[in-house]
Amino acid sequence: MCTAVLNEVCYGASGLWIDDSCLPFVKHPLQCKSNVSTDVGDASNKENINGIQSSCSLHGWKELAHNMPREALGNYIGVVLHEFSSDFIWKLPIDPIDVSEAEHGHILKDNVYLQQVMLEGIGVLAMSVGKLFEELGFLGSVLYLLLERLGCTSLFVSSTADLVLRTVSSACAYPSVRSLIVANTDYIVDALCRQLRHIEFFPNAPNMLVAVLRYTGAGQDLVTLLQEPMQSISLELEIPARQAHSANTLPMLRALKEVVKAAKAESACMLQTIVTRKESESAVPDENGSMSYWDEITSNLKRNERSRQALQEIVISCLNSSCPLLASKDQHKCLLALEITEVGVAAMSFLDALLKLEKEEKARASNLPGHTNEVSELTDSEPPKLLPTMHRVWPHLSACLKHVMPSVLIRASEVIASVVNSCGGDFFTRRFEKDVVPRFLSFLCQDTGFEVKKVSRKFLLSSRETSMSGHKDYAPASLFGVQQAVLSCLRDVGKNKKSSPALATTLDQLSAVVVGLACGIPDLQDLATQTLIALSNIDPDLIWILVADVAYGNSGVQSSQITSPGMIFPVVSDLLPPLVTQKDALWIQLTGKDIKVNIDGSKAWSILSSLESCHNGRSRLVGG
Repeated sequence: MCTAVLNEVCYGASGLWIDDSCLPFVKHPLQCKSNVSTDVGDASNKENINGIQSSCSLHGWKELAHNMPREALGNYIGVVLHEFSSDFIWKLPIDPIDVSEAEHGHILKDNVYLQQVMLEGIGVLAMSVGKLFEELGFLGSVLYLLLERLGCTSLFVSSTADLVLRTVSSACAYPSVRSLIVANTDYIVDALCRQLRHIEFFPNAPNMLVAVLRYTGAGQDLVTLLQEPMQSISLELEIPARQAHSANTLPMLRALKEVVKAAKAESACMLQTIVTRKESESAVPDENGSMSYWDEITSNLKRNERSRQALQEIVISCLNSSCPLLASKDQHKCLLALEITEVGVAAMSFLDALLKLEKEEKARASNLPGHTNEVSELTDSEPPKLLPTMHRVWPHLSACLKHVMPSVLIRASEVIASVVNSCGGDFFTRRFEKDVVPRFLSFLCQDTGFEVKKVSRKFLLSSRETSMSGHKDYAPASLFGVQQAVLSCLRDVGKNKKSSPALATTLDQLSAVVVGLACGIPDLQDLATQTLIALSNIDPDLIWILVADVAYGNSGVQSSQITSPGMIFPVVSDLLPPLVTQKDALWIQLTGKDIKVNIDGSKAWSILSSLESCHNGRSRLVGG
């Protein structure tokens, strides 16, 4: 209660309640002195407050600002801020897990209210003195405290801290909280490094980092300076640290997620900037052209190279630290690690593209006489880092397909599609064949009546060792979600020309199973049809023959009576011999012998029509 009263006193003494367009301490005393005469005796200064005519003038407040020494003003505000920032106040428990159940009713509520009032008091003081709040050094004493509260677990405290940060940035003449953070970057990063090095004494440091990167919009400006904090986070995610401070693992992973998101955003921004600059450049000046042009190019190259290398180290550190947790049995840790992997690989792809453009710029600049010394510092060959990084990540990522939680399997399928699109399919051809496709076939054939043919002994042993037989106990809805995720992954990989080579060696068996799902499982028909259309971009003839085989074998009429679905497709009887039994069909021979699915031949004709419309104008005739 005393704190709330003190806040009201400070607000009343500031004069903001009279005219909030004039902050008495915002202007320098000399500036205020020059304006005093214009306010004295001015009838316009009288205001009608709640219907009562008041003759109160702002002259008194400006005289106070003129006559009060800065040291005295600083002492008064410093005393109040010292009380507001007392350490014991901010260590009071506000989380239900910190106190017993019997104390939840009043202690937590009182502590939350006290911290809210304290935060509001900081905002009131900043509003009262304006720019002097920063000039007298008070901003540095409370900024980190506000950022810590921004990452608080209590919604009431964090929302109040967000409001006070906006108030402080406005009072100190910053256009936004992001500008305030950027102007005080060194102080924030130094304090963060100190707390992360002693995480056992500052367990809230990761949450503070998350809040700064997520809510202030300053992530792109801070990320290149986070190399030292990343070392502390990496150490905390190693096995000994996870065993000693297990409660810090999730906050650290959340911090890594925000760091790698900021790195991705900054990488994309740098790439867009250099592409735009390259497109907007006119013809390269000749040898007698303006040398300032090449000075600017060389300066940009040096600056971009430093930033790119810093981002590479940060992203690689994030991936290396989080990858071992992809095998975690804890669902939350595994999902966070998957998101870090997806975003981190995308960031590395941007950085590799940026490296390629830098090399082109270096080659152009190196041909200019008179700049050999400057450019020689930039011409060191640096290999791309994306594929080597993915090589280290892949064993951990593929292990997620052996997880027992459906949510992890679904998210892993999405991440696999994303990283293949980022890295290119050629790199994953052998990895898909050994690590991914056997898993995908197992999921697609589960409870659908299909049997995967010739499953390797190594695959079966791997299944037993990781208890993946447990996926037979999944609820139908969970298994259906996993099958949808697998089909979506195959669709996304197959429709992209860059990623489709990953399926080249396993396309026949995958296509046969997807054809059976599209024609025999009603719930999966639409998604399986989309997947078939995507796979037809790899080998359209194979897809057409498999679908036509289904239509021919289940038509129920003579082959000569089956009409072609379009001009570019021949009659089936002209290509395929008649089937003696359904088991002689090619798609059945590729999927297995024990088929317990009712195949809909009409659906196969519908798929053929869809294939025709997607590949209209391009001949898909076998042998022609």
